[in-house]
Amino acid sequence: MSCKPGANALNPIPKRPKEKNHTSAAMTINNASSAPVFATGTEALKTFGIPQSDLCKATGLSRSAISRICVHGEWPAFGAGPALEQIDAYLVRRGLTHNQQRNVMQALHKKLAPEVSNTPGAVPQVPTTETEEETMLLRHIRFTAKACEHFRIVRDPFIDELQSADDVFITDGIREVRAALRQTAKYGGMLAVVGEVGSGKSILRRDLHEWINRDGESIAVVE
Repeated sequence: MSCKPGANALNPIPKRPKEKNHTSAAMTINNASSAPVFATGTEALKTFGIPQSDLCKATGLSRSAISRICVHGEWPAFGAGPALEQIDAYLVRRGLTHNQQRNVMQALHKKLAPEVSNTPGAVPQVPTTETEEETMLLRHIRFTAKACEHFRIVRDPFIDELQSADDVFITDGIREVRAALRQTAKYGGMLAVVGEVGSGKSILRRDLHEWINRDGESIAVVE
């Protein structure tokens, strides 16, 4: 047995402690920081106070297309690239930082995990041989000023939320029947509204109720 000077066989020189490897810990931290902050795009938009209608205006996509992106992370098969750039530019205009933009875009691309049955020994799904077609979402076409004037509406109902009865398109016939209903209910008389299924009878009934409650008319409704 060989020993260094000043050491004996009974008291060998102690070994130096091994340095801890911090590589795995650093990798864990980096992986955790790269994980999505928000579970869905809807949660991300709600956190920063961004309504989905703003994304509709920024990209020109329909409300259903934006909803599928925010809720399910499903982007349209066509036009996803320009929409992605337009959303990114909109987030910059909103004043979001680079990290906030990255977190929002990660959430918009996060797909929901498929549902898994908790039943033990569940029967596996049989793979289908049919080829699923990619869902093509149509780009929203905005109403022109002439179209709004023709249909007598103030706001685009496919983008802006409805705020009042003036935002709903009604025909001249429905407008005349509504005026007759209000006049009969206020001054007395008898009036029967007859029409086919889907002609708007129930809508006129609800409109009459709202008019009575809104204007505070002293009219008792019997149904």
